[in-house]
Amino acid sequence: MNSSYKEDCVAVVCHEEKISVAREACKKCPNIRHIISFGQEEGVLSFHKLLKDDGKAIPNVQINYWDDTVVIPYSSGTTGLPKGVVLTHGNLLANLAQSTLPEACHIKDAIHGEQEILLGLLPMYHIYGFAVSISRSLYLGCKLLVLKEFKQHTFVDCVEKFKPTCLPLVPPLIGFLENSSLVKPSTLDSVHTIYCGAAPLGQSMVDQFFEKFGPKIHVAEGYGMTETSPVITMTPKGRFTVGSCGVLLPNTEAKLVDPNTEEIVNPFENEGELRVRGPQVMKCYLKNEKATRETIKDGWLCTGDIAKVDKNENIYVIDRIKELIKVKGLQVAPAELENILINHPDIEDVAVIGIPDERSGEVPKAFVVRTKESKNLNEKEVKEFVAKIVAPHKQLASVSFIDEIPKSTSGKILRKDLRKL
Repeated sequence: MNSSYKEDCVAVVCHEEKISVAREACKKCPNIRHIISFGQEEGVLSFHKLLKDDGKAIPNVQINYWDDTVVIPYSSGTTGLPKGVVLTHGNLLANLAQSTLPEACHIKDAIHGEQEILLGLLPMYHIYGFAVSISRSLYLGCKLLVLKEFKQHTFVDCVEKFKPTCLPLVPPLIGFLENSSLVKPSTLDSVHTIYCGAAPLGQSMVDQFFEKFGPKIHVAEGYGMTETSPVITMTPKGRFTVGSCGVLLPNTEAKLVDPNTEEIVNPFENEGELRVRGPQVMKCYLKNEKATRETIKDGWLCTGDIAKVDKNENIYVIDRIKELIKVKGLQVAPAELENILINHPDIEDVAVIGIPDERSGEVPKAFVVRTKESKNLNEKEVKEFVAKIVAPHKQLASVSFIDEIPKSTSGKILRKDLRKL
């Protein structure tokens, strides 16, 4: 349950110690009809009593795995309003099978090896946390350590005490592992695999990680979408390539298309919009036929991401089509400039967007978070740092300094919020 959604809430499930708090909260939410608790108290529905029935409460329903809906997660909404994504039983089961085959998965199932231990820190209402933390743990028989929220000391204590073998993370958390004095190289002695998704790892972050922890940990970057249940690509063991999100999962097809002409391009020579086809592709968007038609064309899901492929079939996601900055007709990827800027020793975090310009159409603007030690970093220094590396049309037009880059719970930059600043 995502606690940030309140408008359509009709019931609250809480621990018996929190019933009084729930009652006070419900006074401000007229739509809530029930409080469900694990304890016994007048005026509150007992969760345990709800489970007790004569068998009539849950009818014997015949399920069509490939057509019947099992869950409706919502897209992240980083470039627009979130959309309900209709996933079927077949979608989730197929993606679990695809992503747990030996060539794609680095976690052993409990039947054929020792029980793996996963750390469940990612929000479970998000497709990444739902699929990797919950579904994969159940599918492979893993032990799942669940943390209510991220607190530095709690996180480190949990890793050192319970010794997880696999950490599903996002780049900001990997940055914490690298930079926090609480985390020693020995802290991750039990970990053999780290999964990273939601956003790409930059070269400097990768270098810092391996410098601190050495090559013993396999870092597996993956790429996916809520619309693909969610995994499309994964880094095979022993084939980590900086900048790549891995190779296609088994039983998944892909092509690169020129988004302007709709023509298929040579993936080894040109960039193009990544389109995918496979059993993990969603059924549709909830009550949104227009968005469904725009996203699924002739059975191919349009990811909205510009990508390229190398000779080893590693896929590199360059940027979102909607986020590309068009300077005098030339495309500039925000991620390219962000990867350059994050290497500046006085920059803690950064995001780049396009802003309107009379002469050029659009120009790049950077939002920069200074490190604690570098309060004197100024706009001129940032611009000159970039200008030494990029072509003229990619140079920054302006720089703003802010305290924090707005991001979603999965670590994606919320560029729509930056445009409001």
